[in-house]
Amino acid sequence: MIPLGLLLFPIIEIAVAISVIREFGFGNAFFMWLISTILGIGLFRATSAQLSMGVAQALRRGESPGQGAVEGALVGLSGVLFLVPGFVSDVLGLIVLFRPVRRLIARRLLAKNSVSQCRRSRRHEGSGF
Repeated sequence: MIPLGLLLFPIIEIAVAISVIREFGFGNAFFMWLISTILGIGLFRATSAQLSMGVAQALRRGESPGQGAVEGALVGLSGVLFLVPGFVSDVLGLIVLFRPVRRLIARRLLAKNSVSQCRRSRRHEGSGF
């Protein structure tokens, strides 16, 4: 089953685009979209390079790059959001690029993953495997 948010996302993007075009005109709206996409891609490239170096340094020190790897995946998601045409996706991509937001999301994902791994290991302990 497809999540409702994925079904509504294109409708929201189109509605926002129509509103922006009505407010600023097609040429200005297109220019705003183009500039936000170019700036977003630049931010994505700079941030992803920093995160790649951080993950590599953690591996060299023998540490787990879990947090850095998840943050890197979130930066990748941000890049995809910048490539999707639309203002809402650009704003979401920009929000994910902010370090505090990215760290919060990464921590929650890692915590959720560790809880689910604990539950799986408890089930396997009880079954004799």
